[in-house]
Amino acid sequence: TTVASGSTRCCKAATLAVPAAHTWSPAAPYLYDLKVSLDSGDAVISYFGLRTFKLADRSTGNRSTVKQPLLNGNFTFLAGFLDQSWWPDGQYTAPTDEALKFDITAVPTFGLNMIRLHQKVNPERWYYHTDKEGVVVLQDMVQKYGGASQETIHYFVRDFKAMVKGRRNHPSIVQFTTFNEGDCYSVFKTPPFDVAGIVNLSRKLDPSRLVDTDSGGGANKLHIGDVNDIHSYPYPGDPKPSATQYAMIGEFGGIGAFVTGKEWKPKSCHTYLHVASPTDEAAKYIEMAGTIASRADHVSASVYTQTTDVELECDGFLNYDRSNKFSEAETEAIRKANQAIIQKAAASA
Repeated sequence: TTVASGSTRCCKAATLAVPAAHTWSPAAPYLYDLKVSLDSGDAVISYFGLRTFKLADRSTGNRSTVKQPLLNGNFTFLAGFLDQSWWPDGQYTAPTDEALKFDITAVPTFGLNMIRLHQKVNPERWYYHTDKEGVVVLQDMVQKYGGASQETIHYFVRDFKAMVKGRRNHPSIVQFTTFNEGDCYSVFKTPPFDVAGIVNLSRKLDPSRLVDTDSGGGANKLHIGDVNDIHSYPYPGDPKPSATQYAMIGEFGGIGAFVTGKEWKPKSCHTYLHVASPTDEAAKYIEMAGTIASRADHVSASVYTQTTDVELECDGFLNYDRSNKFSEAETEAIRKANQAIIQKAAASA
């Protein structure tokens, strides 16, 4: 059934009015099929989703307001994984399309609804799966980790523009993170490419998405951009919103149980909090999730480190080979703890 149609000339935008439009969200990731045809008979098949993601004031019920991001006009707590998309056989390259999808479906398996894609731009197919599965993406810019200088800034700017322009059609991406911790922001000192200039560049390239200036780093203290984003290990911190920013725990956790036979390099793994077993890891995480739920009236997002173990980091919910560290009962308990955060936030809205 065709719900909308239109026409235009070459290189001119066409506006389609979609009646009774369905919006895209984690709860209902509705996508529309799209067909673009030329007079020659050639055609391109694609899809799109409709959603808004805006910073707004929300009443807390005690005559005060709190700044929060609203998805389609409603507050949805974003609880997710820090995801490095790293595989044991292909490193930055997934072995199959099924492997790309598998890591994304791990998000709802554990009761979460978001991924912070960490310092990586994935293939278009990965974002297709986040669109289809209803997983929100907070997209990091790749950082110059070590050796950043005035000479590397133009490469950063070029690649940042390519990232935004290349991925901006995906409804699952709602926010761009320009810098991470202290990796390279300190060399961005001179306008137009100082820190504020990069934030403004992001807004100019794509005004439909929010901007996280510096996840967990010194530039976060400049209080520009849309997010007050802190990193707090192992236990989740308590960032506060302001008149211009919502509060986000950009990284926390890092709880690690070393599973015999699953480590890339035995006895060489890093964690922020080592525990004796996956059962202990599950219990400690559920405790942390309860802490976040108690702050869901003013904290709007949280990111647990991380989806999977990687070569020398063993703090994932999944082992490096993507097997689940937890029993079915433990997985369900974690899922319920995460859903409790999202539900409590929704009840406070």
